[in-house]
Amino acid sequence: MPVELTLHKAAEELRRGDLASVLRARQRVAGLVGTYPHRLDLRERLAEVYRTLGQPAQAGRWTYLSEERDPEETQAFERAYRRAEARLGALSWQGRVDEAPPKPHGPAWPPSTWRRASSCSTSSTPPRTRRRRGAPA
Repeated sequence: MPVELTLHKAAEELRRGDLASVLRARQRVAGLVGTYPHRLDLRERLAEVYRTLGQPAQAGRWTYLSEERDPEETQAFERAYRRAEARLGALSWQGRVDEAPPKPHGPAWPPSTWRRASSCSTSSTPPRTRRRRGAPA
């Protein structure tokens, strides 16, 4: 199904407003984000769905790379995903940020978007390691 038709169906489902319709809209738009991860407009649409569902951390997750973000949603996302590596994974980013291909649709990402994405992948926090039981500390 073409992107615009999928977005139209999702918008209709959001307008209906019942939980089953909103969840279908979420599924549709999440599928588009998975297929076109570099399209910020699709991420913002997914954030709209999560706002409807009353999930500010998820709304903040999907607008994290956008120029226009709600500070409370951003903080909720950062509280839910405290480590930069966890944030990068939650953003459904594929590969390294500096190797991301150019966006196939719409204008190029603004520099602030690249900085936010890059800050997730270049954390000064070392990754957690698990110790095996009985292994020396």
